[in-house]
Amino acid sequence: MSFLAPYMLGGLLACGIPIALHFFYRSRYRTVPWAAMKFLLTSIEQTSRRLRFQELLLLALRVTILALLALALARPSTMAARGGEQGDAVDAVLVLDTSLSMAARDGVAPPNPGGDPYLSALKQFAAADGSVTRLGRAKAAALAVLSSLPAHSTAQVIAVSDRATLLGPQTPSHLDQARQIIRDLEATDLGSDLLPGVSEAADVLQRGQAPNKELYLFSDMQKRAWDAQATSLAAKLQDIHALARVQLVHCAMRSPANAAIVGITPQSSLRTGERADFAVLVRNTGANTLRNLSVNLEVDGKSAERDTRPLEKLEPGETRAVLLTGLLDRSGRRILTARVRPDDLDADNRFDQVIVVHDQVGILLVDGEPNEREPRSAGSYYLQHALNVPAQITTAERASPRLLANKDLCILVNARLEPSGKNVGGNLSPEFLKNLASFVRDGHGLLIFAGDRVDPESYNRLLHEQYRLLPQKIARIADAPADKPWTLDRQSAEAHPFAKFREEEGYAGIDHVEVRRALALEKQVDTPGAHDETRVLLRYSNGGVAIASRKRPGEGEVLLFTTSVNDPRWTDWFITPTFVPFVQVSLNYLLQGQPQAHNRIAGEPLHWQAPKAGTVSAYDVVRPDGEHVRLGYPETVAGRPLVTAEETPRAGLYRIVRADHKLQPGDDSKSNSEPEGVPFAVTPDVRDSEQMEPMSAEDIDKQLGFRPAHLTASDESGLFGSAERMKNEWTLWLLAALFVLVLGETALAWFCGRAW
Repeated sequence: MSFLAPYMLGGLLACGIPIALHFFYRSRYRTVPWAAMKFLLTSIEQTSRRLRFQELLLLALRVTILALLALALARPSTMAARGGEQGDAVDAVLVLDTSLSMAARDGVAPPNPGGDPYLSALKQFAAADGSVTRLGRAKAAALAVLSSLPAHSTAQVIAVSDRATLLGPQTPSHLDQARQIIRDLEATDLGSDLLPGVSEAADVLQRGQAPNKELYLFSDMQKRAWDAQATSLAAKLQDIHALARVQLVHCAMRSPANAAIVGITPQSSLRTGERADFAVLVRNTGANTLRNLSVNLEVDGKSAERDTRPLEKLEPGETRAVLLTGLLDRSGRRILTARVRPDDLDADNRFDQVIVVHDQVGILLVDGEPNEREPRSAGSYYLQHALNVPAQITTAERASPRLLANKDLCILVNARLEPSGKNVGGNLSPEFLKNLASFVRDGHGLLIFAGDRVDPESYNRLLHEQYRLLPQKIARIADAPADKPWTLDRQSAEAHPFAKFREEEGYAGIDHVEVRRALALEKQVDTPGAHDETRVLLRYSNGGVAIASRKRPGEGEVLLFTTSVNDPRWTDWFITPTFVPFVQVSLNYLLQGQPQAHNRIAGEPLHWQAPKAGTVSAYDVVRPDGEHVRLGYPETVAGRPLVTAEETPRAGLYRIVRADHKLQPGDDSKSNSEPEGVPFAVTPDVRDSEQMEPMSAEDIDKQLGFRPAHLTASDESGLFGSAERMKNEWTLWLLAALFVLVLGETALAWFCGRAW
């Protein structure tokens, strides 16, 4: 226990006053012999014991009354060291969640707020139709907290999504500045992670001068935010709990209806002058069935040529591929924009994607197992028929660097890298491999298929270690049990580019494709500071890698298929109906090549390889709102000039331009020419809207290991802070006990003072 006014404990000395008076006014007498008195001695002895008891009882009550009065004035509290009490200055830190999910509409503001500070503030953040967002509730509650702080208190405001920003005010005691900071807050398109904000709050609280400290966390309490770094978050909040009162303000009152666009996948080749098919992936992330949705797609913002399709019904958790078309009227980088409406969260209703449209597609197919007598037995036979565009075909022995000129994609099919005892079909030359590495570095795609001529040792040494093309090292060529071959696992398919194979039941046959032999890959080891982005796009039923990807910023992407496309001893996939669409989606995906670096998620940095002639120029990034931010000169990374834009908190279209070129909002770049701006499409972090249900207070307490104060930003909320502070102060209880004792002492004094 501690005391808010410990100097008042000096009042305990007043307890000696009744004791002194008791002894000072004791009856004094002298013995006078009187015969008649002897007859009264017996009566006096009987009553004297009762009188002494009554006097001692009155003395004890009066001492207790004075002691309780001193304790009440000292205002004892069980949490004085961890939070301010009513009337005393407080160092308050307000952490507001600004992640994507906080932009969800969450009911309406009451029309008549009355005098409630929270409801009055909530009215400020209501839209024209009266609706308020979760962030609006958080901001109204934060303003109510500031209004309830005692005089001379300080406040600091922190915004948190998957990163934290200390917003101020610069002078913590200027609460009006804190109010303005809160009013100006906007939701971002970033994901949720509470640890950065809580860590920043811990540092601020440590620097605070007042002994009374309070932490307020305003959030929709989304499970993803608590689970992102659960152990570290719990430990940090426990540390804060030791020095400040922790108060969690729940800002989600209902479950929103939400549909999110999670991807756009080309379904056909992207050629100039053609209408191309695109699968727009729409997911219901809410708990209720959505009806009468509208999905549309446009190219380069041309609303007049927009293609729109209705989506009558979407079940909770369901992802539907809506097939839409777009006219690609010119070559170069084009911008796709897909939208869905209506729902309660607008932030994830728009999805932008940069694609590249080709006048002609150049593909070099290197067949490591040619067969001129029986073309059907050639290594590339089935693959040639699965491609939807013509390809130049050569053997490994005849593959020369000049064949890569004017090509957009290279495909290696069971190609040997070094001579062997049976060098049938030859091997790739060192010159070709060197130029192939440069080909990928320049932004072009590479597709590798396995087979008996793939030697793990040479592939690891040349393609992985020397040229850094192979996604993962090859451990060995593995065989499945003869009585139980592996199968493809479509549920393991990455969201991009193979999401439709996982979601659409028409591709359920993928799960029945048998694989008897495949390359076993070593587990990827993360190297600190490495720029490689390695993903597993598809797995086998035993967990082995079926398709792996490797990509570096500004470079092309490499896909490795770990099984064969012509050998029935390996698999029969190439003769199943699912093989052709898988190859075509992979082909279209890789033909995008360099544009994949131009499609990022909010919060991810933008990387662009500047032309060598541009190394003497400084660059700006133009944000979706038209603001220019200076990036400076390109930085040399791995021998290449690289321009990087680190801050991308909002979804939309970004452009990197030369610093001397002022691109205005709405400018329509005619190609990928650098002076008019290199486009980047940044999409919202839709992972933040996948689970909109908040965690309960009980689950949060269990995860934290202690019980913080839980407040609710609802229409019934009163003042935040002041009422909570009084819950931990004993003054009211002591005053109530004091009142009862005073009444008891008065009654006892009257009873004892009656004439006997």
